[in-house]
Amino acid sequence: MNQLSDRKTTYLPRIDSITGLKAVALLMIFWWHAPISKPDFDIGAQMCQLLFICSGFLTGYSSLRKPDIAERSWKAPFRFCLKKLKAFWPLHALFTLLWLVFLSNLVFTHGTVINLILNLLLLQAWHPDPDVYMSFNGVSWFLSALLFCYFLSPFLLKTIRRSRKYIILAFIAAFLIRNILNDLCWFYPKTFSWFNTYSFPPIRALEFYMGILTVPLYQFFDARIRRMNARTGVLVMTIAELVYILALEWFLFFVSNKVSHSLTPPVYLPLIILFACNTGLISKFLALKPFCLFGKIQFQFFIVHHFIIRIFLQYGILENINIYIRTSIILITALAVSVLFYLLQKLITKHKIKT
Repeated sequence: MNQLSDRKTTYLPRIDSITGLKAVALLMIFWWHAPISKPDFDIGAQMCQLLFICSGFLTGYSSLRKPDIAERSWKAPFRFCLKKLKAFWPLHALFTLLWLVFLSNLVFTHGTVINLILNLLLLQAWHPDPDVYMSFNGVSWFLSALLFCYFLSPFLLKTIRRSRKYIILAFIAAFLIRNILNDLCWFYPKTFSWFNTYSFPPIRALEFYMGILTVPLYQFFDARIRRMNARTGVLVMTIAELVYILALEWFLFFVSNKVSHSLTPPVYLPLIILFACNTGLISKFLALKPFCLFGKIQFQFFIVHHFIIRIFLQYGILENINIYIRTSIILITALAVSVLFYLLQKLITKHKIKT
């Protein structure tokens, strides 16, 4: 019997270290959008890919902690999406409209109206043109693709309770399909120009699915780490975390720009497994309270940070001060606005419950 079946009714703790890893990825995306010097590789693209995989992993793990997530019903995908939409759609819609008012030229053409409707409906990621899927608050294409991942989740989650051999084959299939779709667009752009491999939700869903399939691999590895002596486990895992981080940095700086993004998902899976075990000192650092608190405002920060950056740049706010001090002020402003909207959302939710 699959190991997951044995553990699905037992207590499973939260994996705060992965929340911390997502926080680091979000800060790296902020760095990519901020007006400061950057390395040669595409930080934004790499971190978005890591976030899709992490989100898939946490969704898969949550289904073990809360089995109702994997409910078998045609209504389940809609319920799951609705629950997630409540967390970020109102803020997404607000900042789409704020972008329209403060950061666009306010020239209402047919294309502007269509783009606005697609953004508000979170359908923009299905369009192959970057001028469409990155229109208005450009980062929201991620939410559009993530919503499709959430819709598929109740179906995808069924597979992690299958045999280990099935899971490995499913992972290989997802990886190969991801690469085939990428190659079709690359080698036959005129034929397969109806989708974009960067934003197309089914492609991002394959990365999300690879994250889900990492859960049983993590549990297999974690069970063996737990058998070690506590001090030995901390030492071994700390060394493993440090070595892998250095290897990942080398890959990102010197290799990632030379290979297709479709080949990189497996690079992040060992990182997630190592940190999910939460045994080494680096993963324990990522599980500290500041990262967990940041995790509470992750959707808010993702939605507002690009808008805040563009407001500072377009209106020349503090443009005469040191660029790094200015960027720090932008980051603090984005964090403050994120906290404000998080507290406002909690207040509204609490008021609805009382009434």
